[in-house]
Amino acid sequence: MKVALVIERMDTARGGRETSTAQIAISLARQGMDVTIICQEGSLSCDDIKLIQLTAPDNSGRKAKLHAFYRDIASHLQDNSYDIVHTMLPIPRADIYQPRSGSLPGQRIAALRRRNQPARFIAALGWCFNATR
Repeated sequence: MKVALVIERMDTARGGRETSTAQIAISLARQGMDVTIICQEGSLSCDDIKLIQLTAPDNSGRKAKLHAFYRDIASHLQDNSYDIVHTMLPIPRADIYQPRSGSLPGQRIAALRRRNQPARFIAALGWCFNATR
């Protein structure tokens, strides 16, 4: 079985979703599956797992890089065949979408809880205008 794991950055030193993605990939590879991690940038030292880096546009902001990644993922998935596509990002063609940072409303509530009252107001206002999310 061919499995693609899609994540924006694959750097286990970052912890969190990168570490759990590596753990998923290693576990699937040990079970004999053909595992490919598709990312915009990153690395993973494991002979049984392929890592494909889709290049990010130079000198562009986070939003432009994310849109380019979505476009490149769509193109890659159209040109390559996988039995399962497991993503950490909301992309078309995902068989499994696993948000690894929690839900956006949950992130917002947790972020607001960590701030004092004036900062909560400013942060809440900022979330309303966050075009990337």
